[in-house]
Amino acid sequence: MANLLIAHGGAPTAVINASLYGAVMEAKRFPGIEHIYAAVYGSAGILNEQFTDLAQVPEEELEKLLRTPGSAIGTSRTHLEPEDYAAMAQILKKHDIRYVLFTGGNGSVARFNVFRPVCIGNVDVVPLEVDVGIFVVGRNICALFAAPEAPI
Repeated sequence: MANLLIAHGGAPTAVINASLYGAVMEAKRFPGIEHIYAAVYGSAGILNEQFTDLAQVPEEELEKLLRTPGSAIGTSRTHLEPEDYAAMAQILKKHDIRYVLFTGGNGSVARFNVFRPVCIGNVDVVPLEVDVGIFVVGRNICALFAAPEAPI
């Protein structure tokens, strides 16, 4: 069994919570994913190993995300140094986190582009704007769940 981690980055919006809801509900469909961790306060939460398991949250509670403004799990604009990315990769390994989703805009995409090469598992971005998803990421988030063992 593997685990998935979701981290919010950038400005908190209702859209970020809807993306969180969609990612959690989709991840629950895969029996190979045991824990669906949320990094409390984004990248800072990863570095502090501050996780909450959203797989344990009842669906009625998760549905509230669709109507919740702000960031339900917290977000951060923590400046990361190169050594932070290596530390984060070790934390993921320690918790058997093989799938990582960053939700956010251009800043999250930039963080993702630095983070992905140091990770063993699959790392992707859930873009908040269509232009980010098409022109910066250049791929579809559905690929993570369609082919979870495929290299990204």
